[in-house]
Amino acid sequence: MRALKKALPVLVMMAVVTIACSKEKGIENGGAPEPDNTTAADKIKDTSLMIAEDIYLWYNQIPSNFNPRQYADPDKVMQAIRAFSVEPGFTQPVDRWSFGIKQTVWDDVSSGVAGDFGMNVFFRSEGDLRVKNIEPNSAAGKAGIRRGWRITKINNNTNMTTSNADFIVNAVWGSAASSFTFAKPDGTSVDVNLTAGSYVEDPVYMDTVYTIGTK
Repeated sequence: MRALKKALPVLVMMAVVTIACSKEKGIENGGAPEPDNTTAADKIKDTSLMIAEDIYLWYNQIPSNFNPRQYADPDKVMQAIRAFSVEPGFTQPVDRWSFGIKQTVWDDVSSGVAGDFGMNVFFRSEGDLRVKNIEPNSAAGKAGIRRGWRITKINNNTNMTTSNADFIVNAVWGSAASSFTFAKPDGTSVDVNLTAGSYVEDPVYMDTVYTIGTK
C-alpha cells in the first residue's frame, strides 16, 4: 500500500506525456488540438486515483464515479479511498495507513528532511494520549515539548480517545498549524501553538555518556 507514495510522481509524468502525445496526434491528422483546461493540481489528483485503481489492494471496490478532484491533495484522495477497504467480518474499513504524496516530498522524507511538527504521539491507554518522541530540530523540539507529556486538548477539542483518532492524526501529522495543551509530569499544564516546518531528522533518539572510574 505504501507503494502509492513512491509511484505517484512517476505516473504523473506518464499522464502528462500521454496528454501531450494525444495533442500532437491531432495536429498530425490536420485537426486542431483540443484545449486542456485541467489544472496541474487536478491532474495529480486524477493520477492518484488512477494508481489506486491499478495497485491498491481494494482497487475493485473503488466506485466508478469516485471524483478525486473534490479533495485537496493526493493524501486526502487516498484517505477517502481508504473508506472502501471493506472486509467481511469488520464493521469499519480495515485500511488506516495508506497515503499519497508527491515526489518532492518523498525525496525530502527519504533524505531525512521532514515538514511537520516533529512530534509523534501514542495512546498509553484509552483516553491517555502521550508524546512518544520529539525531533530536536523541529518546531515541537524547539518549543520544549518532551516525551511522556500528556496531551489533553488539540485545537480546543478535548476528546483524546481512539474514537477520535482520525481527528488526532490529521491535527498532529496532516495540519500546517495546530494548538495543543499538555499536562506535564509536575502537574502543571502548558499551551503550545505549533506550525509545521522543514527540519533535518536526528537518527539518534537518545544518547547518554557514562563515566565509569576514570573512563
